[in-house]
This record gives sequence, C-alpha cells and structure tokens, in this order.
Amino acid sequence: MKRRHRPSSTFDPLEPPDEKLLTTFRKWCVGLIPNHRLRDLRSGDYGPGFFWIMLTPKEWLTDDHIDAAMHMLRRRRTDYPLTFPQKGIILSTFVTAMISSAWTSHKGPRKNFKWEEYILDYCTGFHKSQVFERWRGNEFIYFVLHLPTARHWVTVEVDIELWKINVYDCDSSVCHWTAMEPILKVWSELLPSLILATGEFPHNNQIMALANGDITVLPKMHATRATHDLVPKSATSGDCGVYCIEYVEHLMMQRGLTDVTPDRIAMFRQRWCVDLFYQNVG
Repeated sequence: MKRRHRPSSTFDPLEPPDEKLLTTFRKWCVGLIPNHRLRDLRSGDYGPGFFWIMLTPKEWLTDDHIDAAMHMLRRRRTDYPLTFPQKGIILSTFVTAMISSAWTSHKGPRKNFKWEEYILDYCTGFHKSQVFERWRGNEFIYFVLHLPTARHWVTVEVDIELWKINVYDCDSSVCHWTAMEPILKVWSELLPSLILATGEFPHNNQIMALANGDITVLPKMHATRATHDLVPKSATSGDCGVYCIEYVEHLMMQRGLTDVTPDRIAMFRQRWCVDLFYQNVG
C-alpha cells in the first residue's frame, strides 16, 4: 500500500481522509485484505483491534493510541516546521509517567531530589530515534495527561516563559477542579525542578533570578483550565482522547481550538486511522 504525501503547505487538520484510502483501510480491518501482519507505527506494532478502537465513536483511547499520535506529531513538527511553527516539545505518556513516578516516589526532602540521567536524556535530545527533540530553544511543552479516577484525558500546555500550566479539557464536568488541582499541583512543582535540572533554559526569568540570588527557591507554576468559550464542550463521553490529540495538533499549528467540535470527532478518528495506518506524515 503506497504512502500518500500531502504538501506541508496545504495540510489541513479539518480535511477528511481520502475515501479510497479509508475504504482500503476498512477492508484490512475486517480481513477482506490479509491483516495478520501488524502495522509498524514507529511507537509500536499494532493490529486491527488497535485501529477499531481509534475508529469507533465513544471508544476510549489507550496510552498506545495517544503515544502513536504524539509520535507522528513529533515527526510532523520536525519534517514540516513551517506548517507546525509552534516552538513546542511533545511528550509521550510513557515519558510523563516516568517523570511523575520519579518525583512522587522520592521520600526525602525536595532539596535533596536529583533527576536521573535517564530522564534528562529525554530533555537533551539523546533519544532522537523516537523524535524527542532537545528542549533548548523551545517555549512550550505539550503532553496528554490521564486523570485515573475520572478515566479522562486532558491536554497540558506548559508555557515555560510565563511559568504557567494551561489545561485543555473537552468536558470540565467530568473532573471537578477540586479533584484536578492536586494532580496539577504535582506538575506545578516538579516542572520547575526538571526545567532547571536540564540546563536548557539559562535565560529564563525565573532561573536567572535564582542564579542571581534574587530568589532562593524556584516558584511553582500557576495552573488554569481553559473555559468552554475557548474549548468547545464534548457532547458525548469516551472521545476525550481524540479531543486531546487534536488540541496538541492545533496548538502546534498555532490554530485556535474552536473548530475541534463534536460534529468533527468521527472525521478526526477516521483521519488519524488513515494517517497512522499509511504513515502519512506530510
């Protein structure tokens, strides 16, 4: 099956997938085309079950789906910087889980905490094979965060310059702020520590103030959740993962989120299935 390329200058996240490619993909899913061989998505090898979940409305996406999409977005940002101009780092759920676990498992005083090299390697461009670019020169960090109690995905944008965490949530009624705040508190404390430890942002205002002795401790980041005026509310449950993928894609393209609407979710699912199946990066 030939890989279809779209010129980077005309990529449109609101464009439905090619009907012929979608039809062939569906035939593969149901076995009308031999499907015993798994598809290599660069983040892992997957069969029809993986794609059926991504294709089916209201089906909840797993870490594997999120990471496959984030991997492709990292590749798109690298290959087509004019189409994806946002100076942002895109993390996988594997990396964010590793970062969070290292921070929360530490039992001693925070002043004694030290980030291990295996984590810092993801910040300094060591893992280029998985398209984890160096953090230096970037202004934002993006990742999709799982809220386990609510079984809900949200997109997190870390504004390094403004020292702020922005949360994009397709349905704020699923997880009340009082339940989300303790989760974000962990990130608002660990991110300053990690950003400092990378050594990638020596000219950041907060880090310079610490280096100059103007402050003795890095302040934690302020966290807020975007209102539904900026982020249209989901009409159904189960689609939160798809919304989150689209939020990252749109933000990396420096587009608003008002066109990530419930009436487009089925199309987004189809487009991501086709793009991942055929590895349509461009």
